[in-house]
Amino acid sequence: MTRFLFVIAAFALLVAGSGCSSHRLTEGDEVDAGAMPIDSPTVISTDMARLDAGPAICAPQDARGEGACRLLLGYVWQGRGCASIGGCSCVGADCASLASTAEECLAAHAPCERACGGLAEVDGCLPTELCDYPDGSFCGGDDSQGVCRARPLDCPEPGGVTVCGCDRSEYIGECAANFAGVDVARVGPCVTSSAYRTAKAERTCGPADGPAWSITLTTARDTCDEVRTDGAITFTVWTDLESAAPGTIYSLGGGVSDGFASVCGAPGAPCATATGTVVVHVFAAGEVARFDYDLRTDDGRRFAETDIEIARFWCDLDGPGCG
Repeated sequence: MTRFLFVIAAFALLVAGSGCSSHRLTEGDEVDAGAMPIDSPTVISTDMARLDAGPAICAPQDARGEGACRLLLGYVWQGRGCASIGGCSCVGADCASLASTAEECLAAHAPCERACGGLAEVDGCLPTELCDYPDGSFCGGDDSQGVCRARPLDCPEPGGVTVCGCDRSEYIGECAANFAGVDVARVGPCVTSSAYRTAKAERTCGPADGPAWSITLTTARDTCDEVRTDGAITFTVWTDLESAAPGTIYSLGGGVSDGFASVCGAPGAPCATATGTVVVHVFAAGEVARFDYDLRTDDGRRFAETDIEIARFWCDLDGPGCG
């Protein structure tokens, strides 16, 4: 027994003399990657820390507001992001751990996977991160949410192909966009149609007298009685857009499709059919519509624009009876 106690005592002295400490590494600490003392803090990226984040810190917090009061009680971690809660009082096991600001809540859960973007425009990323959207999601325009990723610390020498960022700015290479905190929307230059001055939507009929909506963009200030065919893009979607889910992607033209599109040039010139996609974000007949389109004609011309809004200009809201 005496020998056993001696071994324990010796081990305790060895640990005490080794310089070990309970220092907790936090983002922003620095380290010499060579021979560092045990007490030296270390820089760890949020992406690397995410691999080691335990279930305790990343699990949703148990806290909710109660009562009809309009008091801001704090910010609670919901599992992939932070949200404010209000009321007269907080109920739940984690009420004492509420953050006082959204930034404080996000920083406390930096190692966890956090959501961002989508139509709700969730902002779960730190200033050192970017929102990485799923490929083909139109930068969250189809209501897909992205995931916060660390920005690159630097990029190679300038070069590479031009890309269009989700902020509609052009960058030389994906790394340059990510360095600026922007995900890539598409490879190639950004394409816009700033000449369009009027947008109209009218109810019409699709195949087999089914419901449909036709949307026209023109370079002229049209009226419902005088339809201009020059400098216009028209696409018709064979569905009732009023009941469509936000962010629905419709395929136009070519084989099995959800509708068709055409592009009209100079007066008297024939209109060209086009194929591509249209994303409808919001559609409330007679009130507001917001959508993106990306179309290409047979001769290779591309027409694309995002965040087109119709707020007041609607035609023939009653339209023909279909069905």
